[in-house]
Amino acid sequence: MKLALILNAIVPTIGGVLIRGEKGTGKSTAVRALARLLPEHDVVEGCHFGCDPTDPDALCA
Repeated sequence: MKLALILNAIVPTIGGVLIRGEKGTGKSTAVRALARLLPEHDVVEGCHFGCDPTDPDALCA
């Protein structure tokens, strides 16, 4: 899981990581910890498509 989360943070084109496991195994804790380490980035408010904030797509309008 650690490697998958790190790779997804470095190469976002991977498209995400599905984390599964039994209750109490630290899934949420691991994701929250990684989120705190990542740099902030600009987003288009309310966009569900990941549009570039410097050139918002018509889908975000």
